[in-house]
Amino acid sequence: DVIKPGLLADAIGTGIKAAEAVDASLHGVAYAPVEKKPVPSGQLSTAYFTRCPHGELPAANRDFDRCVSCGTCRDCRMCLESCPEGAISRETLAGGAYRYVSDPNRCIGCGICSGVCPCGIWTMHPNVPLE
Repeated sequence: DVIKPGLLADAIGTGIKAAEAVDASLHGVAYAPVEKKPVPSGQLSTAYFTRCPHGELPAANRDFDRCVSCGTCRDCRMCLESCPEGAISRETLAGGAYRYVSDPNRCIGCGICSGVCPCGIWTMHPNVPLE
């Protein structure tokens, strides 16, 4: 991806937008990208995803079964260790599950967590001006 280093899923999405823009231009119509809203963090779960060990990669014609870093946390703790304000904590849940939580009262919006996360879990949103 030439836009920014990151997730394969982001690169695929950017490629689709580029192809749609070229198609619209060739057909002489205005390109209007469809903006997607982020999925609320409370609706994300790793319960349906399993890790694929290196020796069990699918055959090339089944590559769609392989993980492409679609936002599933790998518990690397980089966000936890890099947050300068200590706003991120790791909570252990029942059954050995876990989740990372950001304390909005401590977060200063520096974006370090988003920058160091190899899985794309943390994202930054523009501040809304106060009226």
